[in-house]
Amino acid sequence: RLMQSIAALARLLLPDFCPQNLTNLAWALATLSVSDVPLLTAIGCAAVARIKDFGPQNLSNTAWSYSTLVVAGLPLLSAISSSAVGRISEFASQSLGNTSWAFAHLGLRDQPLLYAIAAQSIRLLNSLGAQEMTNIAWSFASLALEHSPLMAALSSAARRSMSHFEPQNLSNTAWSYAVFGIVDPPLLHLISAQALRIISQFSSQDLANTAWAFATLS
Repeated sequence: RLMQSIAALARLLLPDFCPQNLTNLAWALATLSVSDVPLLTAIGCAAVARIKDFGPQNLSNTAWSYSTLVVAGLPLLSAISSSAVGRISEFASQSLGNTSWAFAHLGLRDQPLLYAIAAQSIRLLNSLGAQEMTNIAWSFASLALEHSPLMAALSSAARRSMSHFEPQNLSNTAWSYAVFGIVDPPLLHLISAQALRIISQFSSQDLANTAWAFATLS
């Protein structure tokens, strides 16, 4: 009932919401799995009107929220993309990972945005965490958008931090390279070794994706 009351009043007050408030409201709906399409549509319209005031984290978290709820608000996502491309040098690693995942999860093959994300990811390579590396690799593979310099850079970074990879990171990374048919023995060896260390933590999907990847690349 609380979220229903918040949603009802928020619709009336959206013109007064600043970018951070709009982002927080969308993020809360996504985190709680509340797919209130009329409210999300209204948030999207308000966000488009204020998009020039959205910072990188606002842009990425808003995209993540709509993608998590599988609400493809195309005017909003188009505005997010245009703004993000122009400000990509301001994006930190988490914003890169969340934005790429959001567009890929919705099947939006936005090449200017994704190429900008690739370039910034390479620049920030040493600051990418396991989840960001995985999200970015998975996004490009999911959209069948091959970018050889990016995949080579991600492989290098992943090999240096493989001990931090969890089961889903391992399986999705292996899957991503297999989708492109990239045989990278040093990377695959380290994925295999790390997987053997934590194999008891793998879900059924992790097991299936990892097995498929190694079989495809064998």
